[in-house]
Amino acid sequence: MQVLINNRRVNLGERDVLGSGGEAVVFKHKNWAVKIYHDPTPARAAKLLGLLQFSASLPAEVIAPRQPVFDLTGQQIVGFTMETVPPQMLPLSNLRNRALRANYGFNNRQVAELFLAIHPLLTRLHAAGLVIGDFNELNLLFEAARPVFIDVDSYQFGPYACPVATEACLDPRLYGLDLAAKPVFRPEHDWYSFAVLLFRSLLLAHPYGGTHQKVKKLTDRAGQGLFVLASEITYPKIALTPWLLSDELLEVFQGIFTGQKREIFPLAVLGSFVQGLQECTTCREWFPASRRTCPLCQPPTSFCFTSPVQVPGLQAGEWLAAGGEIVASYTTGDKIYLLARVGDRAVVYLVKGKGQHTRAELFRWLPGASYAFMEDALVVNPAGSGELLLLRLENTGRVTPLLRTTTGHFEGRAVFAATARYLYRLAGGMLMQGELQDGHLLERPLSAVLEDQTCFEAFREGAGEFVAGFSRVFKNYEWFCLDKAGRSALRVTPLEPDETLLGYSFKPGRPERLLIRQTRQAGLDYLRLDVFSNEGKMLLAKRLPAGETDSFESREKGLFQAGVLVWPGGKGLLKENLSQGKRAEIAADPYLNAATHLLAHRDGLLAVTGNRLWKLTLS
Repeated sequence: MQVLINNRRVNLGERDVLGSGGEAVVFKHKNWAVKIYHDPTPARAAKLLGLLQFSASLPAEVIAPRQPVFDLTGQQIVGFTMETVPPQMLPLSNLRNRALRANYGFNNRQVAELFLAIHPLLTRLHAAGLVIGDFNELNLLFEAARPVFIDVDSYQFGPYACPVATEACLDPRLYGLDLAAKPVFRPEHDWYSFAVLLFRSLLLAHPYGGTHQKVKKLTDRAGQGLFVLASEITYPKIALTPWLLSDELLEVFQGIFTGQKREIFPLAVLGSFVQGLQECTTCREWFPASRRTCPLCQPPTSFCFTSPVQVPGLQAGEWLAAGGEIVASYTTGDKIYLLARVGDRAVVYLVKGKGQHTRAELFRWLPGASYAFMEDALVVNPAGSGELLLLRLENTGRVTPLLRTTTGHFEGRAVFAATARYLYRLAGGMLMQGELQDGHLLERPLSAVLEDQTCFEAFREGAGEFVAGFSRVFKNYEWFCLDKAGRSALRVTPLEPDETLLGYSFKPGRPERLLIRQTRQAGLDYLRLDVFSNEGKMLLAKRLPAGETDSFESREKGLFQAGVLVWPGGKGLLKENLSQGKRAEIAADPYLNAATHLLAHRDGLLAVTGNRLWKLTLS
């Protein structure tokens, strides 16, 4: 693709893509990012030119357009340049992911300090005449207490509307309005979104989340002001206790989400909350000193039973209680590998049954690192790095370093996968398959791939291996699979022109395979479910509105077998025959929550919840 920047012809290639969404592709060019619209229009050009007047006066934390980009005729504006976002920045959505919080070591003091930094920036935007409108967890990035605002070209100002908004963060007073028709947002609507994001980041629950016997949809509860802390709402099990908040802060949230109060979020209350926090010496979370004891550690605490709670239709046994949050798990044969963060140490557990395990301390915890298990080996990828460190795990609990190698990236994240036998990585435009032999990694190239634009997962499938993923070519995703038959294209249901891919997960389940995709279109989140035969033939394709019990995060932690998907929900296991559309719920509330990971084991179903490993038997 060729465009004009500063009247100079610039070639933007497929390897230069930084990200792709429903409305544009973002490229890297020298020290700049270049956003090119899929559908440039005179209306977009007029709004962009109007927005450029703000660029010089906005804070550095607001990644605003800097200069227009033209087509080769020099007549049509097709996009704009902006500063690049530091690669270590994370989307705000990470703060409500329990596993990621444990991995990075995020706590509520850091959350509150981050929002203290967001508050004056939002105030400055409003003072300049800008309203965010679509204020959500993906267009606000952060590192420590430094926020960065992106997607600024969608902001509302003057006569220019913010044409779309993410439903979960939108003020219910604006439900049903045509947001693109005219400017409808006011600063108070941004402060409502601020409150939603703060509440969700502190407690891991939406203010209108939970379950209600009669009002099932979150948006309906929002419209009726049914706050998640109301007595008629069942509070989500995955959420943190509201007693982690001060009474004063709880009162503010109550006024916003029950009383429909709309005003600038009281900065003094948030500041006082931060100043009144103290750290628990046991769980390391911060809580109001006025509570005297840590609300997370005082009884009753989740999943601490002297004997398993009996649930009709379910038998459960505790196989392991780790010393801290389990952040990675893998099963192979009779072995179960668990990696937990115990204090400031990484600890690996090798489990062979109830009460049968060895424990080994590895190293000082690496915040944000990624992990994968092989047979008797652990692959470690430090955050922000392409380095892969391989450690030998012995049955005695002894750990020895093996070797180092590297891999390629996709959107700033290292791309690699492992099965019991092989390590898969990217090198020189090739997808490599490596096997450990005598302390060495013996590799062979499997397939050419597009460098910096490829993602994949790998699985053991019977006696063979199955690798599936995509290469992104500008705005398109070319899906592929590699198995004993070689490489073949995977005919995945295409996205709509304005639909954005947010995440994906493959589920092997002989004789079928399932691809789960999380997407967003016009502010609404969807789940796409594509089922394929082992030969790659499409068997089923569905697109569903994402709800609380259907969230991508829950389904990706589930298992798929013979057309049936089982995943952890709010009250237990949800089991659905995808082709028939029939769903059943199995009560397993004492053992599971929406953050639980299910593992297939030769002895049956295993569940990893928090610091516990459960063996579940369904009757």
